[in-house]
Amino acid sequence: YYQQQKLDDAAASYRKVLELQPGNLAALCNLSMALLDKGERAQAATLCDQAISLQAGFVGAHLLRGSIHAALGEFELAAESYHHASALEPGALTAVAGEADALIKLGSMEAAYALISPHVQADTDDASLAMAYASTYEFHGDAGRAARQLERLLAMPALTHKMRLQLHFSAGELYDSMKKYDKAFVHYRMGNSHVARHYSAADDRLRLDQTIATFGAGTLQRLACVDQTALTPVFIVGMPRSGTSLVEKILSRHSQVRAGGEMPCIPEISVSLCDGSGNRIAYPEDILKVDVENVREHAKL
Repeated sequence: YYQQQKLDDAAASYRKVLELQPGNLAALCNLSMALLDKGERAQAATLCDQAISLQAGFVGAHLLRGSIHAALGEFELAAESYHHASALEPGALTAVAGEADALIKLGSMEAAYALISPHVQADTDDASLAMAYASTYEFHGDAGRAARQLERLLAMPALTHKMRLQLHFSAGELYDSMKKYDKAFVHYRMGNSHVARHYSAADDRLRLDQTIATFGAGTLQRLACVDQTALTPVFIVGMPRSGTSLVEKILSRHSQVRAGGEMPCIPEISVSLCDGSGNRIAYPEDILKVDVENVREHAKL
């Protein structure tokens, strides 16, 4: 189920394993991985930490923790987790590639390339390393070789569903940077064809109508509120490509402002709010049932 990205079915199967064997490390990590792919990052992190607490030297859990940190935009912590995994298992290519990718996200292209270069002198069969090599092409200058590596890997029949879509997106980005737009478009289209995604305009319209109807001035005045004075959140709202990231970067130059990026915790909070009895509420229509203590806990995030 997981390899086919049937994530709900995969998660249900892993939960059944944990009912039978609560300390099963593989099931904890696999469930965490499935939830991560579903976007339920907070719960994924909790399960991953549980696995690490059961066996601190379990390399797979530290690799997964790196993936969770990366998904949350915490790239420095991601690099640390991958580096720790490398220390536990020297030469683990997944850890090397993960740390390199985190360094790339942090803008440290030279450090990332130094990390992966010993492993890509010959054509690598590791997809993650090939994608990291493609992402650092502006530093090493050999975009053609990077493209050939990605194409060679994509021709392999044994790739997992998830890895194939990631390779297509990596190739699309590389060809786009090389101004080979026709090839980029082909790979982006192929990558999208592997994403388990269904879009319904009617469902989207209903959700937006519910949000508009719910959050009128009267509702906002009646919502449960708590004082959270330690930190003041600043939300930058705008359409894609409208300059929101630039505004954030400008503001974050101030010593008392820290950039959060596109934080996933807001949608995660919206689906985990509870009423006074601890029961989850339907969001947004039941927002007035939210419990003050629940709001206080989420405000700490």
